[in-house]
Amino acid sequence: MSESIRDLFAQDVTRDIPPVVYFHEQSPEKLALEVDEYIITGGWPEGHPNKARVPEGIHDQYVRLVRGIVSELRRASGPSLPTAWISGFYGSGKSSFAKLFGLALDGTTLPDGRTLTQAWLDRDQSPKSQELRQAWSELEALVRPIAVVFDVGGVARDNEHIHSAVVRQVQARLGYCATQPHVADFELKLERDGTYDRFLEVFEEVVEKPWSVARTQSLAEEDFSLAMSELFPKHYPDPMSWFESRAGTALAATSPEDAVTAIRDMLAFRAPDATLFVVVDEVSQYVLGSADRVDRLRVFASALGARLKGKAWLVALGQQKIEEGADQSFLTWAKDRFPPHLRVHLATTNIRDVVHRRLLHKHPDAARALRGLYGDHHHRLRLYAYGCDDLTEEEFVEAYPMLPQYVDLIMQITTQLRSRSSRAQGDDQAIRGLLQLLGELFRSHGLADADVGHLVTLDRIYDVQHTALDSDVQNSMSRILAQCTGDASGLQVAAAKAVALLELIQDTIPTTADLVARCLYDRLDRGNRLDAVTEALHDLRARNLLGYSEKHGFKVQSSVGEEWERERRDIGISRDAIGESIREALKWQMGIPERPRLKGRAFPWAALYSDGRSVADAILLDPRDDAVVRVDFRYLVSDERIRSTWVKKSAESTFENRIVWVCADVTELESTCRELGKSQRMVQRFKARQATLTGARRLLLTQEENRAEDLLARLRKSIETTYLKGRVYFRGRTIDPFEHGTTMAAVLK
Repeated sequence: MSESIRDLFAQDVTRDIPPVVYFHEQSPEKLALEVDEYIITGGWPEGHPNKARVPEGIHDQYVRLVRGIVSELRRASGPSLPTAWISGFYGSGKSSFAKLFGLALDGTTLPDGRTLTQAWLDRDQSPKSQELRQAWSELEALVRPIAVVFDVGGVARDNEHIHSAVVRQVQARLGYCATQPHVADFELKLERDGTYDRFLEVFEEVVEKPWSVARTQSLAEEDFSLAMSELFPKHYPDPMSWFESRAGTALAATSPEDAVTAIRDMLAFRAPDATLFVVVDEVSQYVLGSADRVDRLRVFASALGARLKGKAWLVALGQQKIEEGADQSFLTWAKDRFPPHLRVHLATTNIRDVVHRRLLHKHPDAARALRGLYGDHHHRLRLYAYGCDDLTEEEFVEAYPMLPQYVDLIMQITTQLRSRSSRAQGDDQAIRGLLQLLGELFRSHGLADADVGHLVTLDRIYDVQHTALDSDVQNSMSRILAQCTGDASGLQVAAAKAVALLELIQDTIPTTADLVARCLYDRLDRGNRLDAVTEALHDLRARNLLGYSEKHGFKVQSSVGEEWERERRDIGISRDAIGESIREALKWQMGIPERPRLKGRAFPWAALYSDGRSVADAILLDPRDDAVVRVDFRYLVSDERIRSTWVKKSAESTFENRIVWVCADVTELESTCRELGKSQRMVQRFKARQATLTGARRLLLTQEENRAEDLLARLRKSIETTYLKGRVYFRGRTIDPFEHGTTMAAVLK
């Protein structure tokens, strides 16, 4: 067995993995690095166990897209809508998907002589990889593809429309002077007039270098003006006449129809046998919120199909699936402009496979050793570690030193972290974010050099991600770290770190002690940590460093929250107030059971309450009826609940027409009453001045109202439990409530 975790992997797990795929980085060297790291997921045959987990992987979506394009190209009349839509959540891999697809279409050659197409197809190592190769061969048999691939947000000038940005990118791809829009525009005019070849001759004579060289240089406009003066002396009598006539002026805005005409003509002059694919990233983000941009894009997409009939394709990227976002103006029209068979969506189910294969792939010897470890420890993992109930050997080997379900957990946390915090930058649901996080753990936090057997835990994740937390949470964590320096085990700090992340998702997954313990399972041979973690959490809560609610579980206590809890804790709840809460809960319980019946007649319930001290025969229910079934609830301390005493009393004339119900131990019930009383007092105290409270205190008030509701429900349940564990007496007989039901209503009936 390897001594350290780093020795398990097929590649160096401390290598730097770029966090973002940039569309503008298109050099052969950069593309070689990207494609050699690229992972194509999916491609599983029906019946394979991985098919259920990844039903539509990256392979499947590539095949869908290429086959969709091929089917359109084979139409007798040509494609009417040569438009494709690629969607996926932030970080799902759609940018890599589209960038490599587009540049593979463009025939890019890598430094080692391979084509990008071949390198890209070789990355598909799925069982059904031949599907993609076959589809690609069919596409290449129909057209000679060229492509422009760009991020509209990074390319657009002065908030220009997408069709204008597309024209400039096509100009650059086809050899026009795209850095100088006036020049490129005139080049096309010269071609349309049939004078472009003459211009090239004149230019080289006058400027003494070919235009193909000069157009990329900083004086391209001035040199162009010089040639135009020589070519058209009547229009431009001086060498700088053309240049000066356009200096400081913007190129006239073109309509979407004019843009399509320009693309058509440029292709006719420069690439008559080619089919153009325009791949544009961040389309939905760029046009959403602008009705004008949406409308111009709609017209542009329609005109491409109507006028070019498949000679030019628009492949647009967005976060949303079109069919799921049809309530938005952009996606409403997009449903009719992007055919369903030309839409692909990258689901988050791909992310786990990408992480496993790109970063966590093991060499064969290590895989065998890890299978042995799985055999030794899988029973502990299933009992005590996060998400391991159905852990398989293969999943363990793939994911180690992570546990497989951590991928989904971290993505949920990261998504909430980014949506709530202005500090967090980058993508939601990120493959990139997860790869970067793990790389940082391996590089800077010593995980790569840890002994085999250690596991990734949530407190380690916190150490990488904590700077993205809100400042108030960070300040609260600083207090926790300062006050827990004496905790030799370090478990209090680790538990607090886990809570700081888990509270981000506690609307869907409560932050319980069991969840925290499972997320802190740090070694394969570690036993059950629940008791130790529970003790650490309760100690932190007792010191007001963590808050707690029945609904959401534990959370880091903010500075305002600390003050709120301190004020709440100082509220005293009298025995009279406890008794009042208990009486209200008993009244509520008595509203549940149906009326008892005898020979078809219903008799109402009556109820009394006594606490053996200051309250005797207090009326809970009094139906003012001559014939009632009366329940006498006795709320008593232990020495007043002696069975022999109540067997005798219940036979006395005072009690002979009462069902006497004596409670069991009241410790938990009274604790709940006190907590409810504190919550109700806090709500009363701050509700009247809610409008003047700060945002943080208004939130705390809302949380306190929710806590009061939870505590009221808990009190009602506790009342029921306390009396069900007690005894019922009637005319000298003793009755065990559980013999008649598991609820108070059932027992009474």
